[in-house]
Formats: sequence, C-alpha cells, structure tokens
Amino acid sequence: MVFSSCPVKNNKTMNPLKFSFALIFYVFMTAHDNLSAQKFIQIEQSRDAENFRITEGDMMEFKTKAFQDEWQKGRVEKILMEDQAIIFSDRMISVSEITHVRIYRPLPDIAGKFFLLFGASWLVYGLVALIFGLPNVVPQDLLIGLVSLAIGWLVSRFSKRTFRIGKQSRIRLIDITFP
Repeated sequence: MVFSSCPVKNNKTMNPLKFSFALIFYVFMTAHDNLSAQKFIQIEQSRDAENFRITEGDMMEFKTKAFQDEWQKGRVEKILMEDQAIIFSDRMISVSEITHVRIYRPLPDIAGKFFLLFGASWLVYGLVALIFGLPNVVPQDLLIGLVSLAIGWLVSRFSKRTFRIGKQSRIRLIDITFP
C-alpha cells in the first residue's frame, strides 16, 4: 500500500518521505539493542583460525566438572560478564566449570536426518510390500533404504564438533556493547 499523504491535524498532509524517515528512525531507536548480538560466548582453538560463537538465545550442549559423564543442554538466556557465568533457563554455570562444548553444524545435521527418514520410510514400504506380496517390489529394493540409512548415520555422526576445554581450546565471554 502506497501512502500519497498522511492526514494530520487541521487538514494538513505530511510528506510521505518524512513519514517514512520518521518510521525508520523510530524502529531503529527502539530495536537497536536487539539487532546485534553484543554479548557472546566464543570458543577458540589454538591451531584453528575459525572461532565459534554462541549468542544469547542459542542452544548450547556442554559437560561440566560436576557431571563429567553427562551432556547437558540448554538455551543461553543471559551472559554475565562480571561473574564470568552463563545463565540458562533452569541453572547458572560458571565458565570455569565447563569441560566440553559440542557445536552442531546445521546443514549436515538436517541432511543426515533427511537421509535417515528417507531410508526408514523406504524400508518400511519395502517390507510391507514384500509381506503382502506386491509384484513391483523385490528384495534388492531394500538395499536403497539400507544405503540411505547408512549415509544418514554417517552424515549425522560428522555433523557435530566437540571441543575439550583445556590446553587446545578455551571459552571466552566477549562483550562489545557500545557504552
């Protein structure tokens, strides 16, 4: 919808360019904190130039010193720079307590799940067709489902990267907010 003019008091009209500028200015002034992730968790490796960032609102999977054998998962609600702590929806964890962090790569994870779903559905269809004796399905067709399941499992297996915090990797909380 194009505004040719916007009515205001005394039957005067506002220039549409001024109205657009005022609207953009208002949106910018009210939403500038949400537009950029000013606080984030950075995972660095000593021999790798690539750093991984986790911002407020992202999911994080990690192990702590208290629960060394158990992966914990939670959404990062807030990052406390002064206390060097991360607040999740149900707990608060100090950065020094984290021993492992797991990062998921979204594209391989989605592709792996797709192949797993396709392979499982192909196998179910093939087995049902063989049980009821449908003429268009032969036992060799089940290989398609098995190969798809194997590809999905392999892709899903390599879609995650685990960092062991210590000599080679470290976690930093970074705040780049404008004062």
